[in-house]
This record gives sequence, structure tokens and C-alpha cells, in this order.
Amino acid sequence: MLEENIKRNYLTANNIRIDVLELLKNAGSGHLGGSFSEAEILSVLFNEHLKFDPNNPKWDKRDRFILSKGHANPGLYAILAEKGFFSKDEFKNLRKINGMLQGHPERITPGIEYIAGFLGQGLSAGCGMALGFKRENKENQVFVLIGDGDNLEGQTWEAARFAVHNKLDNLTAIFDYNNILSDGTTESVLTINEPEKQWKAFGWNVIIVNGHNVIQIDEALRKSKEIDAPTIIIANTRKGHGVSFWDNSPLSHGSWGPTEQEYSEAKNELEKRRNEIMNMEVDTSNNISIIQPEMRLNFSLDEYKNKLEKTEFSKYFFETGEMISLRNAFGMSSANLAEKYSDFDIFDGDVKGGTMTSIFEKHFPNRFIQCGIAEQNMVSAAAGYYLATGRIPIVTTYAVFTSLLTAAQFRNGVALQKIPMIVASSHVGIDTGPDGPTHQAIEDLGIFSTYPNVQVLSPSDANRVQSVLEAALLSKKPTFMRTGRSPVPTIYSSEKEYNIGRDEIVIEGSDVSIFATGIMVHRAIEARDMLKKQDISTEIIDITSVNPLDKETIVKSIKKTNCAVTAEDHYVRNGIGSAISQLISNEYPVFTHNIGLNDYAESGSPEDLALKYGLTSKDIMNAAKDIIKRK
Repeated sequence: MLEENIKRNYLTANNIRIDVLELLKNAGSGHLGGSFSEAEILSVLFNEHLKFDPNNPKWDKRDRFILSKGHANPGLYAILAEKGFFSKDEFKNLRKINGMLQGHPERITPGIEYIAGFLGQGLSAGCGMALGFKRENKENQVFVLIGDGDNLEGQTWEAARFAVHNKLDNLTAIFDYNNILSDGTTESVLTINEPEKQWKAFGWNVIIVNGHNVIQIDEALRKSKEIDAPTIIIANTRKGHGVSFWDNSPLSHGSWGPTEQEYSEAKNELEKRRNEIMNMEVDTSNNISIIQPEMRLNFSLDEYKNKLEKTEFSKYFFETGEMISLRNAFGMSSANLAEKYSDFDIFDGDVKGGTMTSIFEKHFPNRFIQCGIAEQNMVSAAAGYYLATGRIPIVTTYAVFTSLLTAAQFRNGVALQKIPMIVASSHVGIDTGPDGPTHQAIEDLGIFSTYPNVQVLSPSDANRVQSVLEAALLSKKPTFMRTGRSPVPTIYSSEKEYNIGRDEIVIEGSDVSIFATGIMVHRAIEARDMLKKQDISTEIIDITSVNPLDKETIVKSIKKTNCAVTAEDHYVRNGIGSAISQLISNEYPVFTHNIGLNDYAESGSPEDLALKYGLTSKDIMNAAKDIIKRK
């Protein structure tokens, strides 16, 4: 690096600290310590290595930078403004209503590539981006800045394995390693010692630098682009570095604004430092330490895929009356739709035999991405993959994992960013059977319905699975959809399209409305046949669209019958029972009976569990008769 560039980078780092000081003074809160510790790293990255165009922030050839330690975003805002992504006039609106600069990074700000706020998610998103670029033979590089907190999160290590397995040599992680957390030093909270040993053991190249030496940072970044595996630069830094009374102090961490005295004294120190940089003697030596990975993979994903026996594709059809499980239908339908649409891929979490994505893989192996038992990484990586490629990710595993284990990743990475990911989950409700309550998802519909702007869909037969999946792909919205294990008869014809939010009256009637979803639609039809023998006219509505509800169809039906039963293989307090009851109470109050689960169940056959927990067609029949008497 030339002497003039060395000085320029030190000056930029100093300017970052001055701007961070101004940002926090205006906002009255924010994270100063981590913003100061990353200043030289950001300076060298943006001055020397990242390809970007502030006049065209979405330029497709740009490199990607993710700040995973998102609390340190004032430093990132400072360098983005310095580079012309937005005016420094925006600084006065940091953390304020209607402002562009949020408390943690979001993509509404030009130059921000991924949301942050939950530590540990950034490296996964970077993995997804890097994988997308490699699969499309693009030269874009991905850089992710992590902190001590990220290094403690389990998801970071899921991502570390994923990166090595997929040979993501276009990915560089930078560890702002200062050993200070919110509650004190890492030694007092949760120790981090010799992280280089951990990272090299996972198969990463490791480069150790002084994180405040721009020459070493520059050299490490150059080396990272020459190595044929993912690289982590462990940058030894000092929290709050640059101002004497904050330097290497846990007090510099946390969210706060400087007092008038602190502001004045810090500003004076930083102005003095600016003059010192201008007149400094430049030492161009560097003492970076490069550590080779402890293990390298001989395994080649390309070779593996080339060895797969590709099955000639012939479209799958589902005949009316045919018995087929919804998970099998999903595997077949996704293959049918892959022939029609080229813009989606499937991510699987080591359960392709359970979700039946094995059917898709055998026809489209190059559109099948195996993530292993690392579900949190899978969701965040899939979100990053979409942002790099524009290809829609369909993420598949069991519903207990997608609804509970990856809730934070879905909330931040998908719902908040409005990414058109489809989460398709098998093993739902007590129909999961002998696996027991640990694997019987009875909360999933409610959990996904709590996210604003997320579609929640629960099809009832094979052809409806395909039409729902197609509608979700075309909608370009975040979507959760259920499948299921037990075979059920096919109700709908293959030609019938589905419009999200517009549900089906399967059978018309006048005495009682039964609103059912998933496997319970078939039991509701059986109940209707029993009721017909007792001269009771039953209307069956297939609630495929759990969110949004088809308000028009539901209200129209209850106005005709003046009473309702809801039926679901799900916890009644946060499923269709509660949603429809709330809608009815607001629009046209009638007596309503909710059939579903009131507690966790147990292991057993689906049939025995349905009998014990009141989810049979006979239970629906009895509920309908009771509610008719009450109206």
C-alpha cells in the first residue's frame, strides 16, 4: 500500500469515529465501542477492496458486505455516507421516526445488504450469497464482519461448516476480536480463547492481524482472495479504540449517547489524532500470521452431483379419489413446477426422505441444496441466496423445526425483509403419530400467522398442494405451507387453480358451517355424510388460506347457517379456531365450537391419537349436532 493510501485509510478511520460521535450525540443512544473498534477494518474494506457504486447501490457486479455485529452500525453508516451512499444530513435522523438510519442495519438504507439485530445470522446470510454467486459463476466477493457475540452463537458454527463443505472461497469473514461483551470481558461472561484454533479446526484459512493496522488489514484481505477455501481474518482490536477514556473499556459498549463533556473531550482527541496522521512516519512493514486449515475436504459436490442417477422426468398426475400423502404430493408437485418455472431451488435439512424432496432431487439435482442438520443456518443462508441470485428458495424440513427452531431467522431474515421464501413443512399435528409430541407440530399455523405479511397455507389434498405451491411461487411473498404424512383422498381436479385468500365451499349446506383445514377436511366430509343420514344439511369449507383468511366466504356461510364448527389438527388457541372465532365475533356473532388440540399429545398411531384427542369425524359430527341445538 502506498504511503498516501496508508494515511488516507487512517484518516478515514478517524473520520468514522468523529462521525460516530456526532451520530450518537444526535440520537442520544447507540453503540460507540464496537463502531470505534471496527473503524480501520471498514476504512480498508471500502477504500481498497469492495466493488460498489454509490450511485447504483443495486449494481449486480458489486461485492457484498454484511455487518453481522449489527449494533455497531453507526460505524457502517459513517463509511457509507463518506462514500456517497447518502448525505451526512441523514445523521440527525439516526434512530428517529421516519428516519432512514435504523437502530440496527436494515435494507431500507442504501448500501445495507442484509438485516442485522440477532447475532450469529450474518455469516449464514453471507454463505447463502457466496453459494449463489458460485453456482452462477459470478465473480462477486462476500465479506462478513462478525464480533465476539457472533463467535459465541451456535449458528455461526453451523455457517462455518456450510462454508467449508461448499468450498466458498469467495467468502471472507472478519472477526472484530476485542474480548468485550455487554456484561464485561469474555473471561467473565463466556470465554473466547485462541479462536484461530477453532476456525482452523473447522477447515477455514485463518489470518491474524492487528485490527487497527491498515497495512496488515489490507494485506490480509488481499491474501483472502487468493486462497481456495473460506478465510477468516481475526483482527485483534480494542473496544472504543481512538479515545483514551473509552479505549479497551467495557464501559464503551452498550447503547448510550455521550455527555456534553465526553463529546467535547473525545472530539478534541480525534481532531488531534487527525493532525498526527497527517504528519506521521509511515511504517510499511506487516506482521500478519497465516494459519492453514487443520483439515481440507477432498469431497467434491460437483463430482457427487455428476454421479447421481438422474431420472427422466415425466409429469406426475393425481387422480380424483387417489390416496396420497401431502408430503409425497409436495415432492412430486415441486418437480412438476420445476419443469414449468426455472426460478426456484429447494433447500433441505437432512430430511429429504421425510419431506419427500428426494423426489425433486432425483429429477433436478442441481436445484437441490443440502444444508444438513443446521436449520438456523439453512433459513438465513436461503435468504442470502435469494438476495444474491433472485432465485426463490423453498426451505423444507419438519414443522417443529421451521416454526420453533428457526423462528428468529425467519422473523429477521424473511418476514422483516419480505423475502419470497416458501417454508414447506411436513410432520404436522398429531397425524405425525408415533414420533411423539416432540415432533408433532401443533403451534406452527399460529406461529407463522403472527408475522405480518406472511402467507400461511394448509392444503387438504394432492392437487391442492400443487396449486398452492404454484400460487405461492407466483405471489413473490413470504409463505409457510403445511404438508402431512397420512394418505388422504384427492378431492380436487388437477385443472383447478388456487388463489390465495379465496377458499372453497366443498359441499353446500344450510344447517351448520364446518370450517376445516388439512387432514381435517376429509374427516369433516365424513362427518357430513353421517349428518346427512340424520337429515342435517352441512356446509363444508376447506380453509386452505389460514392467513389471510377468506373473510367473504366465511361470513357468507355463517349468515346462511347461523352456527359454526372449526376443525384442525393443531392447537385451538392459535390456529384456525381462534382466527375464525375472532372474525365471526366481529362480523356476525354466532355459536361456534372449536375442535382441535388443547394440550400436547403422545406417541401412537394417527388413528388412535385422533380418537383419544377428539379429532375424529364422529367428534365433528357430535359438535355439529350440539351447536345446532344451541343456535
